Amino acid sequence: RCACIGGCGGGAGCGPFCVTVLLVLTIGMGYLALGMAYNKFAKGATTIEEMLPHVAFWHAVPVRCMVCFSGAMGFIAERLFGVGYQQVSVLDDDDDDMFEDDDDN
Repeated sequence: RCACIGGCGGGAGCGPFCVTVLLVLTIGMGYLALGMAYNKFAKGATTIEEMLPHVAFWHAVPVRCMVCFSGAMGFIAERLFGVGYQQVSVLDDDDDDMFEDDDDN
């Protein structure tokens, strides 16, 4: 007989969260391995940075996340507290001499 309330059918096992994490890690490792192999053999990459797939995209991701987060925080602050940024006009093409002195000394 078994002393457990639910029975002695199985061990702890891997739940849905564990399966999801393992699946994401497996797909990520496959993406890296296949991308690096392709860049090395098809494109002749020699360094690690050249071999990484879509390296320019991955360099831009943190910056884009920060911009998105900053925009969301600005939107929330403006809605909740009335604090926000004012829109500034962009210079025209003929205003490129604004930093030059206009006096005739």
